[in-house]
Amino acid sequence: MRLAFLLVGFTAQSAPTPEWRGLWVDGFHAGYKSRSEITKLISDARRGHFNALFVEVRKRGDAYYDSLFEPRATDIEAGLDPLAELIRQGHAQTPRIEIHAWIVAYPFWASQTSNPSQPDHPYNLHPDWLMYNDVGESWTGSNYQLDPGHPGVQAHLFNVAMDIISRYDVDGFHWDYIRYPGTQWGYNPVALERFNRRYNRSGQPSRTDSVWMQWRRDQVTAVVRRVYLSAIALKPQVKLSAATITWAPGPANAAEWLSTAAYSSVLQDWRGWMAEGILDLNLPMAYFNQDSHPDAWARWSTFAKDNKYRRQLALGTGLWINPVANTLLQFRSTRVPTATGNPAEGMCGFSYAAPASDASLTTFLEALTTPTTYDPQPVPVFDDYPETPDMPWKTEPDRGHLLGYAVEMPGELPVDGANVLLLGPVNKLLRSDAHGCFGLPDLPPGEYRLSATAGTLASAEVTFTTQAGVVSLQNLQLASDPAEVFVRAVMTAPGPTEAFINWETAAPAECHIEFGPAGEALDRQSFVTTPAATAHEVLLTALLPNTTYDYRVVAETTDARYESSLRTFHTAGEIIIDNPVASFSGSWLAGTSAPDRYGEDYRYAGVTDGSATAGAAFIPTIETPGYYDVSEWHTQGANRAENAPFEIVHAAGISRVTVNQTVNGGAWNLLASRRAITPGTGEVRLNNATGGTSGVVIADAVRWVYGDDPPPASGNPPPIWWSWHHFGGPTSGNADIDFDGYNNAQEYLAGTNPRQADSHLRFWTEITGPGEVLLRFWPQHPGRRYSLLATDDPGSSAWTPVTEAVGPADAYGVGTFAVPQAGVPSARFFRLEVRLPE
Repeated sequence: MRLAFLLVGFTAQSAPTPEWRGLWVDGFHAGYKSRSEITKLISDARRGHFNALFVEVRKRGDAYYDSLFEPRATDIEAGLDPLAELIRQGHAQTPRIEIHAWIVAYPFWASQTSNPSQPDHPYNLHPDWLMYNDVGESWTGSNYQLDPGHPGVQAHLFNVAMDIISRYDVDGFHWDYIRYPGTQWGYNPVALERFNRRYNRSGQPSRTDSVWMQWRRDQVTAVVRRVYLSAIALKPQVKLSAATITWAPGPANAAEWLSTAAYSSVLQDWRGWMAEGILDLNLPMAYFNQDSHPDAWARWSTFAKDNKYRRQLALGTGLWINPVANTLLQFRSTRVPTATGNPAEGMCGFSYAAPASDASLTTFLEALTTPTTYDPQPVPVFDDYPETPDMPWKTEPDRGHLLGYAVEMPGELPVDGANVLLLGPVNKLLRSDAHGCFGLPDLPPGEYRLSATAGTLASAEVTFTTQAGVVSLQNLQLASDPAEVFVRAVMTAPGPTEAFINWETAAPAECHIEFGPAGEALDRQSFVTTPAATAHEVLLTALLPNTTYDYRVVAETTDARYESSLRTFHTAGEIIIDNPVASFSGSWLAGTSAPDRYGEDYRYAGVTDGSATAGAAFIPTIETPGYYDVSEWHTQGANRAENAPFEIVHAAGISRVTVNQTVNGGAWNLLASRRAITPGTGEVRLNNATGGTSGVVIADAVRWVYGDDPPPASGNPPPIWWSWHHFGGPTSGNADIDFDGYNNAQEYLAGTNPRQADSHLRFWTEITGPGEVLLRFWPQHPGRRYSLLATDDPGSSAWTPVTEAVGPADAYGVGTFAVPQAGVPSARFFRLEVRLPE
């Protein structure tokens, strides 16, 4: 008898390696508008072995879910909540298909010819939230957009995001268009007011002003940060992600990141978000055709892999512009480590509606999961069906997080721009956003001290302890400086030798301005405003041109005296933009060898006989609208262009002029004389389209010099800066807007307000006793010339000068002529003449 043993061998099959396999599903095509579409979408995702769907549930200010803040999209099946149904069906799969709620942040309407049909659409409710560019346009060419710098926009986007995260069992929340359209955008008046208040500035900054650019980056980052920390405080496992900008050619290192379109054009610092840890997953939209732009794909892939920090990366691919074979190649390349050992954690394709340039959806899905002629590799790119990667900072956290609000007491008003100092195992200076919010993720556990300061508010301080995986909520209450609460909305409008100051007080008060050249004593004082007013305006006169002044508002009531914080303004004169702060496109080189350069260097670009391939823009910040002479500075040389083409943008249009740069170097060369330049204009452009084939154009520096307006004699309009302050544009000298009997030219000469009927020149007599008559008038401004004339016959043209000797005005701006009464006829007539200084 023989015993036979059959040995059956087996091995345990290992689980597939976790990997992000995402698919963007947009709202402009079918995919989730009905139950049947959702069922097909989930089935297609399973067939293609996708484990995450990024579904556009907010397209243009509408909702593909039951929103508490925005209207329901108009193309949804009746009775359907698409997001809820997506979650129900996706989570029923094994492995689970994750559902990430994709929202478009700032674009919120895409038609110039019609408004949204829903009355509660944000476009209909909030025209005040619109984004504008630096010349006042709101249509970007494809959309109307919300302005990231408007506090109402920030609050609304936060509410939309937290509404989804708090009420739906989404696996993740996904930002898109979380950026500006370009550097010329972001000029909503409320955003500008916040920026100017933050940096104690006035006027409109140029699009390339480095401080203005960083402030706008910070507005976008603030929303990303606030939502991230608030979301993980509520649901620690929810995953926050963003579709981020690449665009060719791509950076090779951190230094080149600063010149990428993401950072320098659309002001989206996603590398900074990853470094800070306010995204869990980065999805760079590396939409490059592999045949025409393989280098751009490779550069961005490497950069993104090497800049994940402690988070994850799923590279976004442009399915619609690539044949299937190219997409398979790009998918496989995401798994290849960089030279420093960093692979991506997966990939995400755009889009479900357009999966390939050469194949149908069915063919595309088959190519992912089965051997085909599209792929030379024997094992399909998606041969298995993994789960998404674990995020250890969520599942096994070793760090805590900080979220707080700086508020002004009493009233718990948000403090915008508070300096918040964090000291402990990590030391960091933070800044609060428009809603007073500040925070920082990934803090090592331990004890910290947190303090906040903001302007004249009393500082606040608190100590706290962080715990791994916990968001520590810390609010800082800063006590108000009574003066800054009482005196508010302070604004300036400087001219060449004068400046208007406007402000409000919380209650009626007598007010005046104390002022002087910057850094010197505030030894000059305006006259006192009426004690019954809460809206105040004074005109400061006899100022030096092209000079910075310090000033403060002093307000007095019967009970208290308030002094505002120190502020500044700059009178009109000269503006110079050197090439380091100009904006350049195309191929320019920096030069330093020419001795007749302005400043440290200059730029040059080779000329072309075709369309321009290099452009420069010098953009001034115009605080004082008016007439300017515009000049350029170049370094001369034999290889310079004889017809360098310049354009000057002004209020009346664009002037074009060519400059012979072979001569007259090292000096200012006039481009345009007395052009009217107002906020949003003044830009000077240069390109290399000279029509030649050899030589270079030079972009070195541009100067704008303010030129005085003609005195407003009868029929002449007042200066542009004065008209712009009062009316927002040019006005007639003969118009009497407030019907007080004085036209605009006369109100300008008198130094009164043309929009207030009770603000006009006044002239009256007082007989104080035997021997003297006092002739009083209001207002008396330093620098104006006041002459008293008299006649016995008002019908005669013979008016005799009496005196120009007028003493200083009293505290309220009342001037006085003292005329001896002896010898004065019983009936005598007096006239006051006001002239500008000569």
